Amino acid sequence: MTLRRPLVPTLVVLCLTLALTSHFLPPDASADDGYQEVAQVVSRPVWDRMRPIHRQLIRSIVENNLDPSRARMAACWEASPSNYELVEAFNAAMSLGADPSQEFQLSNRWTNTTSGTSGVQGVPTTLTYSFVPDGTSIPSTGTTDPSGVSNLFAWLNGIYGSPAVWQQIFADEFARYANLTGLSYVHETNDDGVPMFGSGGSAGSRGDVRIGARMIDGNSGILAYDYYPNNGDMVLDAYDSFFNSTSSNSLRLRNVVAHEHGHGMGMAHVCPANETK
Repeated sequence: MTLRRPLVPTLVVLCLTLALTSHFLPPDASADDGYQEVAQVVSRPVWDRMRPIHRQLIRSIVENNLDPSRARMAACWEASPSNYELVEAFNAAMSLGADPSQEFQLSNRWTNTTSGTSGVQGVPTTLTYSFVPDGTSIPSTGTTDPSGVSNLFAWLNGIYGSPAVWQQIFADEFARYANLTGLSYVHETNDDGVPMFGSGGSAGSRGDVRIGARMIDGNSGILAYDYYPNNGDMVLDAYDSFFNSTSSNSLRLRNVVAHEHGHGMGMAHVCPANETK
């Protein structure tokens, strides 16, 4: 599945981005490298050439998706990858155990929010969102992906100068979704800093959708990931140089945020990836 950046700033399904230039290793990897755990989603030759960080991430995704009690994850790639085999391996891992009828359309609906239960088609739903304070725990996505703490504010303040500037970017993208979907979004200005992924929204304490950032794999590669409802939390790859450009009204950050929250509101990837989404 080839994934390229769209030619428009914001659409409903939006910008899928990932740069995989120079991400393959010489084929001299150790035989005892965890391949048996992922053999159903990636071929041995592709596995042998992967960077260790991408092996770890694929193993974590497979481990997560084999446990039906865990929330499913969707990742975001950078535009025009040089090796689509690696993209396909990640997509296969994220699709493992998924309902094929939902693979390119919808995932879960929101059924529990701060404003009360929802999920009935046609009934308006309100989602709250909050920005986790720096130091908030971001748990591991699996045994080979270490946990970390959010540094969202330090990172984006370094680019934009103040929270008011970059938080408006998120507000703009949520407003766009509100116009297109009938959802309503409310900024919950408080976030109590409890670990991400495990706590639902609570008025005055945290949003239904919580946003944080930590280094995931450094420059290029993965830019962000997000969970489907009723989780919806978003994690950006802090200090990835991809986000340093603020040209075209911060198009890069806007597209990643819009794409990732598409998963957070319950949409899976849509094909064909022909630069229209």
